Amino acid sequence: MMKQVKAFSCAVAAGLMIFSSMAPSTYAEKNSTQLQAEKDDIQKQVDDLKQTVADAKAKVVEMDKSIQENEKKRDELKTNIAATDQKIAELNAKIEELEQQIKKREYVIKKRLQTLQSQEKENMVADLLINAKSFADLLDRMSSIGMIFESDKSILEAQQRDQDEVERQRAELAKKNAELHKLLAEHDNILAALSAEREQRQNLVDQAEESFLAKVSELSSVATQLSQQRALERAALAVQTMTDGASTAKTTVAPKPVNIPMGTSTGGNGSVVSKAQQYLGVPYVWGGASPSGFDCSGFISYVYGVGRQTAAGFYSSAAKVSNPQPGDLVFFAGTYKAGISHIGIYVGNGMMIHASDDGIAYGNLNSSYNRAHFAGYGRL
Repeated sequence: MMKQVKAFSCAVAAGLMIFSSMAPSTYAEKNSTQLQAEKDDIQKQVDDLKQTVADAKAKVVEMDKSIQENEKKRDELKTNIAATDQKIAELNAKIEELEQQIKKREYVIKKRLQTLQSQEKENMVADLLINAKSFADLLDRMSSIGMIFESDKSILEAQQRDQDEVERQRAELAKKNAELHKLLAEHDNILAALSAEREQRQNLVDQAEESFLAKVSELSSVATQLSQQRALERAALAVQTMTDGASTAKTTVAPKPVNIPMGTSTGGNGSVVSKAQQYLGVPYVWGGASPSGFDCSGFISYVYGVGRQTAAGFYSSAAKVSNPQPGDLVFFAGTYKAGISHIGIYVGNGMMIHASDDGIAYGNLNSSYNRAHFAGYGRL
């Protein structure tokens, strides 16, 4: 027996040396409890950074929405400016047409006046007197000449009023156009500021994502180190347990040992423990309940040969005990959620077999982590 223990110890020691050489020096002097605490701290940082990234991205989305709204307003202003420019162009054309009409009429009136002024007054009077058929005809002739001049004057005044009105409309449109251009310039400034702020926020997103990925990488590294350290500690514990057992066997007379290598009690359900030991090393699989992979409650269901339940379900159906025997159940709370959340099989000597992150393995109930989450023992 001692030779076997020594041989096993040598093999484990060699394995420890290999594991130690593989582990980074940063974690060389940290035990699993310290690494677990470090992992939890980094996980919190990862969660915080994840939220920071989400918040920063939400701000960028908000900025994009604001930019789109202002771009829409700017486009509307450009459309209004174009329409106003078109109206101003039409009014300019109308003013030019009116000015041409006024010039033509002024020219006609001017020529008429020049013709009248070039004739001698005596001839004009003689013409009116000689050619008039009667006094009434004379008055009619004089009235007609007056009406011609009055009509020309009225037309000129009407055209001038039209021109003044068009000028007024053009001035109003020019004022409106200036206001629209001012608003457009303001929106351009707003868009420039929003674009600059959006770029800054995008930089914050990029920085937060970079920090997040770095922390995720660090978390992965620490998780690997924790897994290796737990394997080292389990191996060391196995060596110590077998050495202690061999020493006891050499110095005392003991009955035929029960096949529960991790415990010293001969009571309890040894067949459950023996069956559980057959699956040491089987990988952890979420929702698994077969030798291809187990989670904690799936492992219990398979070993006990009972229907599938959650850890909380087993806790509810088990009879609570204060002095556990090998084969009893051990429960934990708050490991990854509130309430009963983990379960294992007690094997004696403060040890259990359970579905750990690394698969089916022994676990020390006296570790700080397990003590912190211990919820009690139960028996089916």
